Amino acid sequence: MHPDDETATRQQLENLTQGKKVHYFENRYRCQDGSYRWLTWTSVANVEEKTIYAVARDVTEWKKIEAALRKSEEKFRLLFDKSPTAMGLANMEGKLINVNQALCQLVGYTPEELLTKGCADITHPDDLAREKQLFNQLLSGEINSFRLEKRYITKSQQIIYGLHQATLIRDIEGHPLHLLGQTIDITQQINQTLALQESEERLGRIISTISDGLLVINTQGKVRFINEAGINLFGRSTPQLMNHPLGLPLGNDQPTEIFIQQPQGKLIIAQMRVADITWQGESAYLVSLRDITEHYEAQQALSESEEKYRQIVETATEGIWIIDQDNKTTFVNQQMAQMLGYEIEEMMDKNLFDFVDFKDNIRVQQKIQERRQGIAETHDFKFRCRDGKELWTIVSTNPLFDSQGNYLGSLGMITDISQRKKMEQALSESEQRLEGILTSIQDVVWSFDANFSRLIYLNPAAQITFGFSLEKLSENSHLWLNLIHTDDQEIVQYHRQIVKEIGHTEYKYRLVRNDGQIRWLSSRMRCVYDEKGDLIRIDGIDSDITEQKRAEEQLQYNATHDPLTNLPNRILFMDRLEHAIERQKRYPKFTFAVLFLDLDEFKVINDSLGHAIGDQLLQEIARRLQDGLRGNDTLARLGGDEFTILLEDIEDIKDAIKIAKRIHLDLTKPFILEEQSIFINTSIGIALSSSGYEKASEILRDADTAMYRAKADGKACYAIFDRKMHERAVRRLQLETDLRIGINKQEFSLYYQPIISLENGDLMGFEALIRWHHPYKNLISPGQFIPIAEETGLIIPIGEWILKEACQQLKKWHKQFPNYSHLKVGVNLSSKQLKYTNLIDTIDQILKESQLDSKHLKVEITETLLMENLQAATEILLKIQERDIEICLDDFGTGYSSLSYLHRFPVNTLKIDRSFVMLMEPNNENSEIVRAIVSLAHILGLDIIAEGVETQLQLDQLRRLGCEQGQGYFFAKPLPPEEVENLLKNSPMWNGFDFP
Repeated sequence: MHPDDETATRQQLENLTQGKKVHYFENRYRCQDGSYRWLTWTSVANVEEKTIYAVARDVTEWKKIEAALRKSEEKFRLLFDKSPTAMGLANMEGKLINVNQALCQLVGYTPEELLTKGCADITHPDDLAREKQLFNQLLSGEINSFRLEKRYITKSQQIIYGLHQATLIRDIEGHPLHLLGQTIDITQQINQTLALQESEERLGRIISTISDGLLVINTQGKVRFINEAGINLFGRSTPQLMNHPLGLPLGNDQPTEIFIQQPQGKLIIAQMRVADITWQGESAYLVSLRDITEHYEAQQALSESEEKYRQIVETATEGIWIIDQDNKTTFVNQQMAQMLGYEIEEMMDKNLFDFVDFKDNIRVQQKIQERRQGIAETHDFKFRCRDGKELWTIVSTNPLFDSQGNYLGSLGMITDISQRKKMEQALSESEQRLEGILTSIQDVVWSFDANFSRLIYLNPAAQITFGFSLEKLSENSHLWLNLIHTDDQEIVQYHRQIVKEIGHTEYKYRLVRNDGQIRWLSSRMRCVYDEKGDLIRIDGIDSDITEQKRAEEQLQYNATHDPLTNLPNRILFMDRLEHAIERQKRYPKFTFAVLFLDLDEFKVINDSLGHAIGDQLLQEIARRLQDGLRGNDTLARLGGDEFTILLEDIEDIKDAIKIAKRIHLDLTKPFILEEQSIFINTSIGIALSSSGYEKASEILRDADTAMYRAKADGKACYAIFDRKMHERAVRRLQLETDLRIGINKQEFSLYYQPIISLENGDLMGFEALIRWHHPYKNLISPGQFIPIAEETGLIIPIGEWILKEACQQLKKWHKQFPNYSHLKVGVNLSSKQLKYTNLIDTIDQILKESQLDSKHLKVEITETLLMENLQAATEILLKIQERDIEICLDDFGTGYSSLSYLHRFPVNTLKIDRSFVMLMEPNNENSEIVRAIVSLAHILGLDIIAEGVETQLQLDQLRRLGCEQGQGYFFAKPLPPEEVENLLKNSPMWNGFDFP
């Protein structure tokens, strides 16, 4: 007896002697040749007879087979337990009876916890029906295995995706025993469609060149692909096999032996493997056929055990790599060798570091140390291929130990993720670029979930726009909505609903920041859907258009308001006037009036004190006028010094007159600007709505007409429009038309009024005065048409004609009457002519053509004209003086503040206005004004001429005051050229007057 079995055998004998039954017992006995053999005993004891009956059977050969089988099972157990692929064994009821560590790591349970669960407990409910259907097909024998993508629910309730392969294990009679499942985590790869297509292409290239016969059979059982080795196995041509209804293969993922009868009669025994694949976009089966005819007699039990190993290794799409404790390669599969570009033989016995990028050596050594400590792990890893290219992989490793716990090496499952890495890098670069753009732009970019309940993304521009940090805005999704202006809450909610219906929308709203500042935003948003068409989020861009809004409002304001006074301008005033007319049409009792204001002598103030003072004066006038109006009245500035007022809802014309009087009263108070007191008033025209106006322009025209009537009535007063004013305006327009025609037809002539020396009565010269011989209205005085010529600019051609005609006439008289060659002629210049840039050239040309000596020409200008064009007039007059042309200041004493500037002007002669001369009496006020003017002229060294001399008394007074020259009806009225010639022929008779 074997020494190790002696104690146990004695115990069994003791049990027998005590009457205990021992039905079965094993021990070893030494044979004569020294070897041991295993015996099994069936024993029974007869206590009464004190006898033991025993039968022994030699089971040595069974024990040897059992040992071999145990060794094979241990090898399988090692591959099962240590495989990085998640594996589990379940009974026919679906209860797990064995799991490996990789499956535990996949779903987050311990082995003990998993063994209390069924497959359905860790499977997503939506995937159970499909898996159950495939399981029933396994049981019915339709298929031997199946593969599907399914979702697992981990212990922490997370969902992961796995590629699950199930194989039905049957006993020797073919009865189902267990269900073997293998799962690969494909969570990160599920959406890698391009990578999958590339993998399919690689598979096609591999199976085209592999030595085993490979077929692709569709779900209808027809051959879709066969490689050269497969053609040789069947002994038929490709056309005979392609699309041939071969039938559906059995033994999915489990080696199956089949018999192939070639046409020549040869019988081929092939080992068949089947895997579910997608081929050219359709589900199919990959059938691997290996000729095993010569090895068919191999032991069945060992073949089945080895087949399980080959199922895991040879049909795996991942690379498998085993290294020993010295990091040398002991096994790689074909897939692993192909990944790195080597043959399997070239990699065997090579050190792991031969295939690793030198930069990763330290990290590899650290991982190996962790494996020696029994740590299994999965991580991204970079290999260096034979051609020098990088190979990015996912490496799942499990350390290998012997029964004594000694480290033997490690098993690694390697998956090529190079394409995924490229995509990740491209995605990362794209995200960095996108984030850089989103960070730098000033628009707010955001993403909400489908219900606007959770803020998914917000770029940094939101902090500036909303006035809150990104953290606060992200923590409180309703904070944004709370910031929206209360008047815009409804429109925002409306567009948040409408975007879900039509997919996109745009709108504008206001935001009230926490500092109280209101910002205008323009929002554009659109819906984002998944591949099923379900709404997953809403993206939007909100642009701050506050400045644009302000600019639009300012443009609108500028378009309707005067920039100087901020009063409504003509556009806005006419709009409100149109509304007033329409209102009167609807409500006949509604009455309104328009006041047209034109400041009196404003241009003189503007030019004498400067435009800055003039602008300030207009602003002050606007404020003073506004203060005197009601809240519903409209004050507008039409331009220049013109203002209009719309008085709405008044009783009658008395209300308008009352306002006009108040304006005149308010304007009597001085304006203090830059320490100067300025007085000004206005002429006001009033038009009442009772005249039945249809257009705003009509009533404004009539108010303007009334204003001109007020001007004519002496200024600083008001006038109410009546139909006669309109008739006068029409006549004025007709006169303007006739004036243009008269210029073209040369209907004008010059009259000459003599200028006499008050010392001796000698003739000194003439003032040239224009007369218009109208074909139907006879002679029209200058007072009627000259103002029209001034306004229309017709004074330019008229003035040029007067200058030319007067020079030519005087030159003719000089030649005709040599005794009067000293005579001079005075020609009046208007403000328009002074602005005429070619005036000097025109004067030079006329003097040249007429050959008149320039010293015999005098130009007469009014002091008002001088003050209106101070700088320009001074420059032009200096150029005129340089030509020895005498300059005469006409109507002196009627202008505004000219005395302070008189010494600056190049003036030779002053003309005392007729208004002072005609009212002179001894020692009255007008006499004193004339005395002052004469004294001023003498002080400045200027000649003096008195206009409007009509009586001997006036002549005597002027002589006593020292006035040198005079003109007026006392001497002669303006004479036509022929009468002047008669006068010169007969010698003037002024010596007959009372001269000394």
